[in-house]
Parts: sequence; C-alpha cells; structure tokens
Amino acid sequence: MADGSHAALSVVAAVLATLAQIAAPLASPLEALPIAREWRTWPALAWLVGVGVTLGWNIVYAGRIARLRRAPRPLAALSAACGLLVAPALVAHVASSSLYGGRAVNGIAWLWPLTTTLFVAQAAFATWRRFVTPFVGVPLLVWDVLTCLAAWTRFAVERQGDAPTALLALSAAQATVHGAAIGGAALVSPLAVQLPLLVPAYPARWRLTRTVRALLAVATIFAAGVLLLELPRGIGTVASYQPWASERLSERPTGDFAIGVSLLPPLGGPPPTVATRWDMPLLDSLDVQAVRVTVGSGALTLGALDSLQRTLDPARRDSLRLVVAIAFEHEDGARRRAAPERFDARRLALVERVARALRPDVLLPADAPYGATSVDAVGHLPVEHWRRFLTASAARVQAVNPNIRVGVAASSYDASDSTLYAWAASRASPVHVVGFEVAPSFSGGTGVDARLRAADRWMRAQERTRVGVGAAARAKPHWVFDVHAFPVTHGDASQERAVWHTLAWATAHPDVDGVVVGESGDYARMTGLRAASGRTRRVAAAISRASRALREAVVP
Repeated sequence: MADGSHAALSVVAAVLATLAQIAAPLASPLEALPIAREWRTWPALAWLVGVGVTLGWNIVYAGRIARLRRAPRPLAALSAACGLLVAPALVAHVASSSLYGGRAVNGIAWLWPLTTTLFVAQAAFATWRRFVTPFVGVPLLVWDVLTCLAAWTRFAVERQGDAPTALLALSAAQATVHGAAIGGAALVSPLAVQLPLLVPAYPARWRLTRTVRALLAVATIFAAGVLLLELPRGIGTVASYQPWASERLSERPTGDFAIGVSLLPPLGGPPPTVATRWDMPLLDSLDVQAVRVTVGSGALTLGALDSLQRTLDPARRDSLRLVVAIAFEHEDGARRRAAPERFDARRLALVERVARALRPDVLLPADAPYGATSVDAVGHLPVEHWRRFLTASAARVQAVNPNIRVGVAASSYDASDSTLYAWAASRASPVHVVGFEVAPSFSGGTGVDARLRAADRWMRAQERTRVGVGAAARAKPHWVFDVHAFPVTHGDASQERAVWHTLAWATAHPDVDGVVVGESGDYARMTGLRAASGRTRRVAAAISRASRALREAVVP
C-alpha cells in the first residue's frame, strides 16, 4: 500500500512540476504578492484558489438545499448549519493557529472540528436517504470523515499535545499528501487546510451539473485513496521518533556547552508587543545559556534596533550568549537584481550596524545562505559570492568589536552548502563559527538523522585535513543554530524527541559548543515551544532538564 501511495504522490508531484515549468515565465507577478514565501508559487496559489472554490461550493449548495421544499427538515437544517458556519469556522481555525490570534480566538477553536462533524452528518444523512446517488455521496462522505478526524486530531494536539497514534498517522499522511502540492508549508502553515465537501442532495437539472458532480466524485475518490494508502507511512513517520526517547546526553565537564532558544518571531521591525509578552516569561522559565534572534532589513532601523536592545537587556544582564542572524526578506531579491553591488554594500553596512547596536556574541551575516528563506529571496548564489560577502562581513565586524564572532549555518546540505562549509571551517577562512540547521522531514525523524549524518561526514572530512598540523589545529567551534520539529503535525512527543536527539548528538561531539532550539512560539509557523493556545509544549521541560543535567556534570 505504501508503494501505491508513493507512486500516486510521484504522479501528482510530476504533474505539478510540469505545470510550474510551463508557468515559469509568468512567475514574476507572484513576487509582488504580500503573502508568506511558502505561498508564492503557482501550485501553492492554486491550492488557495481551490480552498476558495470549495468554500464557495459549500456555501452555495447549502443555500440551495436549505431552500428546497421537498428536503426533509433534518437535511435542510444540517445543510444550512454547514453553510452558515464553514466560513467563520475556517477563519477561526486559521486565526487560532497563531499566538497573534490571542485567547479570544483560541476560545472558539473548537468551531472548526464541530463544523466538519456537521458536514459528516449531512453527507451521511443525504447518502443514507438516497437524496444523492451513492457514486457521488459515498466518496464525499469518506472525504468528510477523513477531514473531520484530521480536524479533531489537530484540536486535540493543540490543546493536549497528543492524540492516538492512528490519528497522528492520519495527520502525518495528510501533510505528506498536501506537501506534494504545496511543499513544506503543509507541515507548518495553518493555511494548509483540508476542507470538507457538502453533498449536493438534490437531482442535477443539467448535463453539465451531472458531469461536474461525476468529476468531483472521481477526484475525491483519488484524493481519499491516496490519503488512505499513505497511512502506513504515516504510522512509520510517527514511530520514527520513538527510538530517541531513552537517549542519554554526554557529559561536558568543562561547562563549554550552551543550550539556547530562538526568541521572538523573525523580525521585520520592532519586536511585536504580543511576542514580547509571551516570550520573555517563557525565557525566564527556561534554564538556558543562549538566545537567538532573527532580524530582517526592516528591523535594522535605529529605532527598531533600539527597541530590540531594550527587549533583550534583561537577558543580557543574566550573561546569556546572544546569537543574531540577519535573514533575507522577500523584497531583497528585487533590490539585488536591480543593483547587485549597491545591495551588497548596503547589506555590509547593516551588518556593521547590528554589530554596533546589539553587540552579539555570534553574528550570522547571511543566516543560512542556502536555506529556503535565503534562496527564495535572493536566489541560489555561487559559493564564491558568499565567500567574498562573509570575508567582508568579518572584517567589518572585527573592526567594530573583536569579541564578536562571525558565523555561517548550513541548512540545505547540498553540494553548495558542503563547499561553503569546507571553506568556512578551514583555518584560512575569517569565519569564526560554523554550524547547522536541523529539522525533520515529511518522513519524520529520518530527516533529522539524514542531516546529522551529513554534518558528521563534513566534520570528519575537516578533521582529516587537520591531521599532521599539530595539536594547536583545533576545529573551529560548531553550533546547531536551529533545531525544530512539527508538533502540530506529528505530536508534541516528536518535537521533544527530535530536540533531545540533536542534543545527544551535539554533546557527544567536543567541537560542538551549543544548540539553539526554535522557535519560541507559534507565530507565523506552527513549530514553537509554546502552542497557539498558550500551552507550553513538552519540549520546554526537556530543555530545562538537559540544562540542569549538563550543569551538574561540570567539574568545579
């Protein structure tokens, strides 16, 4: 069955890739859209259009059935309730998936799973009473049942952090199927939502209407079939984190290892008041030794930097190490294409401004050059460009403050990332700190292991280049600058175990000086230590437990 679902997903992915190539000449208008980068592709926008069309289908047909004189009262009432609730329930579902939504919106998050349950009741009643042909009613009923189960699973995970393995497997399978169309957004974005379908419980008047219903039934059969075929792999995805539950951390008697957390969402301006209100108490409750903040060019004005500095001052007084990553924003792509040299000069000036204003312990001038955010913004630039940029950045930063260490992170683990890492980790490079970003994949923990194995290979290769140089040729400090997981899709336990496994790997490598866990909360992405409901996830306790264990192992 897993092979069948894999083949079906491959077909879907191939079709979408072909359509994307055909639409490539038309891609430039997407850059002007004010939406998250995950949705600036034609397949993703087609997904959003499909959501809108499905929403319209449900509302229109609900109104028609409710006005149908010969419709039984239960069917009319159920259809009317579905049409009335589906739009506000969807809005509540999306808004309650972020801490920006606040407690008021989270208080009605139950409205979405309740609405999907009403759709199941409507489909079951219409099909059972033969108000629609079984060829149309049964596929839509199956689809609505799967959507309802996924909605209740999501609600349970948000509120309690856990759900039965079978339901988590369904959530993982659903994300994989959706990922064939919209990519990684299926794991982290609340917009990757599967809508139920109202059963058209009255006879079709025209041939076109009958044709549309038949096509809808066929499409629903295919989609539901792929989702069901993907369930065995979903079970494997959820189970892939289990072996890490009993891992042990390696002692670091010298006390040179730091555990940190990403504070605040990626900033495009001053820190949002909502984020500050949620994150500072969370930081106080965690026994960490480092914090990371990610800033874009919009957050590098003097006023925004001053506001960020005041926000971070309490943490700096506690002697926490500060890691600052300067990320690329979507608008940077157009700016660089218009004037590359001017853009790079302005970027270097921003690096210098951050060094003066925030005085971080570690500064990442380009965050992860081959990470998804950077590549989406400025493209896949040659390694030589990043060498020149990092060399110039290091010179600027050292002129401002010799104590600030310049770093770079690997994220994609492709050939370009490997080449850039080899240069940055070498003795000839002016980069002081090298590191990695780690996350699961659609297959779960196998993605974490794949990235850590790649990091192992790269570190061993660098160790071989130092053989014969002497004991003074110690490796440059390494960090895991970001490790995160997908608790809403794979459950809280998956997030806790992915972080714990990364900590176990890092503490076993003497050259690794720290791990930063991200993100602090569910803001733009559902990957935080704090859920959108305000609940602190299990991983926070694991971070505190790991910090205490490492501190107790330090030799005075």
